Amino acid sequence: MTNSSPKFFLSTLVLALVVLLFGFPSGAKQNAKQAQVGQTPPLEVRVTKPVQWVNGCLNVSIDRVNRSDATLYLPVSGIYMDASVMYPANGSQEGNEQYWLNLYGVIDIVSFEAKPLPPGATQHDEICYIRSTVVVVNMKEKTSRKIPVRGKLRIDAYYFLTKEDWLRNKTEHEKDHSPPWWGKTGSLEPQAAKAEATIPCYDAGCRLGCDSPPVVLDGETVFLFNPSEPEWEARGSTINEELAHKSPSCAEALEPK
Repeated sequence: MTNSSPKFFLSTLVLALVVLLFGFPSGAKQNAKQAQVGQTPPLEVRVTKPVQWVNGCLNVSIDRVNRSDATLYLPVSGIYMDASVMYPANGSQEGNEQYWLNLYGVIDIVSFEAKPLPPGATQHDEICYIRSTVVVVNMKEKTSRKIPVRGKLRIDAYYFLTKEDWLRNKTEHEKDHSPPWWGKTGSLEPQAAKAEATIPCYDAGCRLGCDSPPVVLDGETVFLFNPSEPEWEARGSTINEELAHKSPSCAEALEPK
């Protein structure tokens, strides 16, 4: 298959769009306002029961509780979930720096609407979306491989303190047609509440020590759809085999069924 094939062009185009989209949540999370140390945050987010695999997807039960004495405004596109991965330092193939991959929230239908959450009220959500593996692609090296979803799950729940802040944010985004939280500053930034949970092995019989985050190599990024390029997948399989040799006890857990 040549690089000029229509399928290859479409895959590359979609991947470029995904890479662009995946650039904004991390910056938004870094810029989102946090409660001052020692203060009770207005919004509490908590995982109400252990996350578990149900019918092939990760079921996450979340409560968002308004701990303030004023109504908060929860964006419809306001929950993001990231899975932990290990990223290699200094060009090695052994992951030793934790990094987060967004697996929920970025590719949702964009909405600038928000729902009020009165003081003391709880918003409960049951989300079963994340699959047991994700595809990571290196465009430069032309590789595509699957990695297991395991390790830690980080949840970011965004909210606005006032209706005015939400409406201003909504108006500004509708003017420039940008995704939520893209490059906004000052009062337009949402607040953020965070929680973490442990992701169990997809295979209930996985061996001890095989529940650690997978390794993502330099240049790889999440791809929402498999490029379906046999040559890319073959090179990716070779990488997985090499990584499995470094951790032979986890070789069977490298690509869950």
